[in-house]
Amino acid sequence: MGRKMLERIKTNCKYCDQTFVVRISDKDRPFCSRDCYHAWLDAQRARVACTQCGKVFTITPARIKEHNFCSRECLAEWRRANWKGKQAPQYTGVRHQRCPICGKFFERVNHNQIICSTKCAGQWRSAHWSGNKAANWRGGMVTVTCAQCGNTIQRLRSELNRSENFFCNLECRGRWQSSHIVGEQHPNWQGNHFHCRCAYCGKSLDIPAWHAQRDQDHFFCNASCMGNWFSENLTGEKRYNWKGGVSLQYGPNWKSQKTKARKRDDYCCQYCGKQETKFSRRLHVHHIVPFRAFDYIADENDNYKLANELSNLITLCHSCHAKAEAGLISIQPKLL
Repeated sequence: MGRKMLERIKTNCKYCDQTFVVRISDKDRPFCSRDCYHAWLDAQRARVACTQCGKVFTITPARIKEHNFCSRECLAEWRRANWKGKQAPQYTGVRHQRCPICGKFFERVNHNQIICSTKCAGQWRSAHWSGNKAANWRGGMVTVTCAQCGNTIQRLRSELNRSENFFCNLECRGRWQSSHIVGEQHPNWQGNHFHCRCAYCGKSLDIPAWHAQRDQDHFFCNASCMGNWFSENLTGEKRYNWKGGVSLQYGPNWKSQKTKARKRDDYCCQYCGKQETKFSRRLHVHHIVPFRAFDYIADENDNYKLANELSNLITLCHSCHAKAEAGLISIQPKLL
């Protein structure tokens, strides 16, 4: 049986009438290729004219109707022009009705319409679906007492489950919270205050417990006291990032060397590329190897010459110079 199904026979194409070979199992195959099949379908299509615009187009015989359209736009335009009133398929008859709100007569669209417009419908709902006549009526407003001043106020019944205390205004709410939601009664209460003294002026302080738990040894009453204490106790060698201080004297040739460095660098910051013309003052000249590393002592050695060599100098803007001194950016030696 399997071999018989694999045997091949000759048959003719239904469209081009050419002979082609198929298996016995496909003996009813009418076309030799897909191209012939699609060409045969096109030949079967009928040419009709659009009822709306008159354009001639092709359509399968099974889809031919009394009115044919080439597109959805033409169908919509034709329906708007011809399906009106009694001509519409869904027409069930027009009945004149008197609006119970305004008293005007109108033609209702369907048998359920009793009001002429949405405006009249809103007025009808206000008169018939309000208060205890509403479908979701739950008893209306409830009289309660203000927890602070004792005045009677009206609140919705749905609000009774949201809170135990009611207030007539925000002022009463604030006064009540100031006297009832403080200290241990506050939901964010984290313990008593920590008593200490200002590290600078000695004023007695009450610090919150959560603030006292921080890794901090000194407390201050304000920013001014903190700044004054820092100025006295965290300067010079007491500072955590102390690097030996700044030498205000960079040797006799410093003025000429920094001028040469700026000119060599074309008066441009060698890190960010900004020109000196964009600033209100001159660019800085930075020692790549810090000047203090050369142990220069005035009138005792000439180590300043090595420190102020052009290969150890680079032009930077004010911002980049500060970052370089703090070690936030890396500056490479200038090759000459």
